[in-house]
Amino acid sequence: MILNNITPNIYTYNILIDALCKEGKIKQAKNVLAMRVRAYVKPTIVTLNTLMDGYYLVNEVKKCKICIQCYDPDGNNS
Repeated sequence: MILNNITPNIYTYNILIDALCKEGKIKQAKNVLAMRVRAYVKPTIVTLNTLMDGYYLVNEVKKCKICIQCYDPDGNNS
């Protein structure tokens, strides 16, 4: 997409993160999240829920707490 000058939006990033999490590729999903943040697209509750789901699928439930702590309902996510 980026090579064709098409800028990914919030939905594109969420779909990529979801697909990677479902494949158990949490590290790659976190890399996409980092790309998203660098592109000034803040994570939403959907993004964080998707990551929590991914952590659950690979038996890393303790890392779900990180997702919960990152979420700010006022939109000031870190």
